[in-house]
Parts: sequence; structure tokens; C-alpha cells
Amino acid sequence: MQPTISRPNKSRSTAASALQRPRYSVPRVMVKRKIRETWMRLSEHYFDPQKVYPDAYFRRMYRVSPRLFRRIADAVTAFDDYFEEKENKAGKTGANPYQKILACFKMLATGLPPLALEFEFGISKAVADNRGFPGMIGSIDCMHWEWEKCPVAWGGDHRGHTHKPTIILEAVAGPNLWIWHAFFGLPGSLNDVNVLHRSHVFDNLAAGKAPTVSFSVNGNAYDMGYYLADGIYPDWATLVKGVARPTNVKEKLFTTKQSAYRKDVERAFGVLQAKFKILRGPARSFFMNKMKYNMECCVIVHNMAVEDERGQPVAGVHDFHHGTEPQFLPRQQLDAAEMIQNHKKIQSRVVHSKLQADLMDHLIP
Repeated sequence: MQPTISRPNKSRSTAASALQRPRYSVPRVMVKRKIRETWMRLSEHYFDPQKVYPDAYFRRMYRVSPRLFRRIADAVTAFDDYFEEKENKAGKTGANPYQKILACFKMLATGLPPLALEFEFGISKAVADNRGFPGMIGSIDCMHWEWEKCPVAWGGDHRGHTHKPTIILEAVAGPNLWIWHAFFGLPGSLNDVNVLHRSHVFDNLAAGKAPTVSFSVNGNAYDMGYYLADGIYPDWATLVKGVARPTNVKEKLFTTKQSAYRKDVERAFGVLQAKFKILRGPARSFFMNKMKYNMECCVIVHNMAVEDERGQPVAGVHDFHHGTEPQFLPRQQLDAAEMIQNHKKIQSRVVHSKLQADLMDHLIP
């Protein structure tokens, strides 16, 4: 007799293989985020006439006042239809524009990733004269932002005194923390002088496009404004530094005051990082252009908040009697010889030493 061969049941083997390969049989998970309920809760907390939390709570959470937030949100929605409230393919209404933009502000303020916000949002001149430095525009310095996702091949270029890959932000700030100039994107291996030579902070002045500045110190007239800087910066006519080794009372007092007022930009850096924690921690983006967008966004919102908290509304054309739309005049085109002469004027060591001595006599008659 021939032995009987038992063949496995085909249906059973199919079921067993299905159990061994669950990735083919896992159903799609539907998450009901309750977008409308989430928006009703946010509106009840911050935007209704009988809101739960006062404006101070909103500013503490999102770093801007509700008034400034509405102004930004309305302008962003009018500019980009992505933030508009729309229906998806299933006919369900999406998130409110304020809901989407609040999530963006939360990410800038806390540095949290988008997934961590799913539950909450349901979406995936006179001042300088009074300080003793007439003609001062502000103070200049650099800040480093650590780049966590820096490619290994770029690590040497971006690793500086912090021994970690960083990107540099050069900024000019005034005593009211307004950031007048921001230049971001150079690798962290550069020092402040290298950044200054690559920056565009003096481009308009060299090209003859900067506003006219004239002031008098100790009986001498000057036609260029200046920035307060620390000792690493060069001796230029547009930079005022303290005395490296003061030998008398006048030099010591001048250096003390210059060092104190030079801290305006460092204070602005501290406020910027305190407001937006995304700048305090390492940048988690692989792409430098996204980091640049985040930095520019934080600087712009910071300036808007400073302007808003000063209580000075932005004046428009229609706020003036017989106001008309501005007309752009043709820019003055300088030839190469004039631009070279302007650069020599900016970098004049003679004017730098003369201005420094005049400011000392101005502070201590």
C-alpha cells in the first residue's frame, strides 16, 4: 500500500500566514480630532467678549497681545488662502484660520514639534542723546543658534567656539529692543569680524542709499551714524568701541558707559530667546532655508510686538490730510570709484579715533 499524504488545509494556511504578517491586515486608523470643538474652546478662552482668560494670559502663552495676533492673522489669511477655513473632500469643515495660526505661534514660542500641538489645536533718535551718545544708531553683535541636524560633512565649517555646529545671527538693536538689522545664515566657525565683512549692514551707506545722518559732538560735525561694538570689531568710523586699556578716569568712565549701552543687542537676544523657545534649543531642521524662515519670522514678530506694546498704532496713507500713495523714485547709481571712496570713509581709522575722543569729552566735559 502506498502511504497517504496529508495535505494542509489551504484556508488554514492562509489564515496562519495572515496572522504572521499583520502589516497587511491592519485597518486604517481614523482619528476624530474634533476640530470644531477645539476651536470653540479656544474662542471661549481667548476671543469671545466674555472670554475666560485676560489678555495677559494670551500674551504669556503666545508672546503677542490678542490685538496684534488678530492683525497678523487677518493679514496672513488675506495673503495665503491655505489658512482659510475650507471643506475637505469628505465635506467636513477644516480648522479656523485663527486655529491654524495659533499653532504656528505656539511652535515658535515653545519649540514643540507639530505632533505635540494636536490635542490643543486639533490640527496636524532722542534716546541716544539722553544716554550721551549722539548719532548712535544702535549696538551690533552676533548670536549663535545650534544646528542639531547639521550634516556630518558640514560639521567642521559650522563648529566654532561652542564646539557644536551653529548658524550665526548678526543683529543691530536699540535701547527699546527693536531689531533694526538681522543677517542670518553664516556658519559658526566665523568670528564677528568675518561676519561683518560678509554682512550687508553698510551696503546702503556705501551705495549712497542710506538716510542722511548729521550730528555734532564736541564742536565737530559728522555725517554718518555709528554702532556701539565690542573689542573684536575693527576701528571703523561707523563703529565706536571702548578703550582696551583705560589709563585715566575719563577713559574708564567712557568704557563703562559704552559697555553698558552696548548690552542692548545682547538683551534683545535674550528677550528673543525667552519669547521663542524654538531659538533657545537646537534647530531640528535638516534644511538651512527653513531655519532662516524661522529666524526671520521670530525677528519680525518680535519687532511687531515691541511696536504694539509701545502703544503707537501704525499710520497709514489715509491717516494724513491729503495723503497720497508713495512713489518710488529712481535710485542714485554710483560708479565704482564713488563706492570705493564710501567704503574707505566707512572704514576710516582717523575718524574712528576722532569720534571716540569727542564722545569722551562729550560725556565728561
